[in-house]
Amino acid sequence: MTLATICDKIGFLLETDIFAPCIDTASEESKLDAAMIKSIDMALRKIARDTKCLRREATLTFTAGSDGKFSAEMPDGLFAIDSRDGIYACDGRLFSDKAGTYTFVYYVYPTAVTGDTASTYEPELDDYACDAAAYAAAAELCGRLYPGDNARYMRLMTEYDDRMVRLYEKNIKNTLGSLFSAGRGVIRK
Repeated sequence: MTLATICDKIGFLLETDIFAPCIDTASEESKLDAAMIKSIDMALRKIARDTKCLRREATLTFTAGSDGKFSAEMPDGLFAIDSRDGIYACDGRLFSDKAGTYTFVYYVYPTAVTGDTASTYEPELDDYACDAAAYAAAAELCGRLYPGDNARYMRLMTEYDDRMVRLYEKNIKNTLGSLFSAGRGVIRK
């Protein structure tokens, strides 16, 4: 799904033609366009964070530094580690209990959506996650366009929540490890 498609869905969900009927001046239009782009970016990041749907692997070599600790460069975009082997992040680096080369599994945020992002850009998330992002962004913008319309906001958030439940179910293997891992003492090795 492209950024343009997500924007069109938001316009449809808010019952407006990309905000045109709801604005008085060009400056207001650009403020709303900027708010829509920020809302989409925040929604995509939240979905990626909460469902851990953007999983990556890297082979990293941990070597001893001058302080005697074994460390490696942190991969770009990392926000969570899926590892129970004593690997942890601190100050932009990864640390391990021992030296060596390891396959490292981690989760990343999608590429940031900005005002310079092309309308043909396709977020790394699947179409269902992008659909959820459209509902989240529409709910975020609802208060600007329809102040006091709590029913509309709740309808959008209910649809967003429904999609998030399905995304959680789809990615349950990824999220269970963080909640019930041996490292937290819930699952015994």
